[in-house]
Amino acid sequence: MEINLKELKKDVADKLLRGNLTNANKLLLLTEDELQRMGNFTTEDVKEIFFLASKTLIQPNLICLESRYVTVGCKNIDIILGGGLKSKCGINELSGESGCGKTQFCLRLALTAQNPVSVGGLNPVLYICTEDNFPSKRLQQLIGNIRPPFKNSREISYGDRIYIEHIADVTGLKNCLFTRFPSLLKTNTIGLLIIDSITAIFRADYTVSEGIQRTKDLRSIGCQLHSLSRKYDLCVLCVNQVSASINDPVNHSVPALGLVWANLVTTRIIMTKCPSQNKKKIELIFSPHAKPATCDYIITEFGIEGLS
Repeated sequence: MEINLKELKKDVADKLLRGNLTNANKLLLLTEDELQRMGNFTTEDVKEIFFLASKTLIQPNLICLESRYVTVGCKNIDIILGGGLKSKCGINELSGESGCGKTQFCLRLALTAQNPVSVGGLNPVLYICTEDNFPSKRLQQLIGNIRPPFKNSREISYGDRIYIEHIADVTGLKNCLFTRFPSLLKTNTIGLLIIDSITAIFRADYTVSEGIQRTKDLRSIGCQLHSLSRKYDLCVLCVNQVSASINDPVNHSVPALGLVWANLVTTRIIMTKCPSQNKKKIELIFSPHAKPATCDYIITEFGIEGLS
C-alpha cells in the first residue's frame, strides 16, 4: 500500500520518490538507521515517515466503521473504551506494571468474547501465553461468577472455547502467526486473539548486537497482526510491560518496546496502581474511535470492576 506523499514536506517526499520508498509495508520493515542513511533524513523526518506508513496501513476511519466490538463486561470501563475493543482495528495494546491486573483484564475479555454478538461478544478465542502458564484456576473462578446479561449464555462451554498456546520465543510466535493460526482460521471462526505478553519474547530473545534484527522481527509481527485483524474480522489484544522513563519525570514509566512498536499500535490502554488509594486506574491514551479517558477500578471475584 502506497503512502500519501502530500502529507510530508516536499523535500522529504522527493527523497522518498527518488529512492522508490513509497510502499508502507516496505518502509516499516526498515530500521530508523537504515531509512536515515537511505535518504539522508533527519531523525524528525524518520518519525514522520514511520507515522505516515503506520497510518496508511491502519486506516482507522475505514476499518472501524465496519468492525464489531467485544465488551469488557463492565459498563464503566466499556464507556471509556468507546463500547469495548474493536475488531478489524489492528493492535489494541494493554500495558502496565506487574500486579496491576493486565491478565485479569485479558481473562475477562476472553470470556465476554464468547457471548452472543447482541451482548458484545464475538467468537472463540486464541490465548497465547509467553511468560507463565495459563491461569486456568482463575478462569474457572470467573466462569463461576458470570453475571447478567451474560448469565443467559450459560449454555456456552466457556472453558472449551479458548484455544491456548504456550510460546517462548520469536521463532515460535512467527510460526504461529504466519502459518498455524491462519490455517486454523480457514476452518474455525476466531473472534479474539490475545498475546500475554508481546514484551517477554522481545526482551529475552536478543543480544545488544541483534538490535536491527529485533526491529525487523517486531515490525514483521506487528504488520502480520494488522493483516490478520483486517482479513478475519479479528480483535487483537497485546499485553505490554513498562519501562522506566528518563525523559518524562511525571510519568515514571512508559510502555516498553519503543517507537517501533508504538507506531504499530492502534489503541493504547495503560493500567496503573494507586497504592495510597487502595485502587487502580485504567486510562485510554489514544484510539481511533474514542477520546482519551480514565476510570478507577478494583479487582474482585468477578474480575476487573470499574468504579463510577
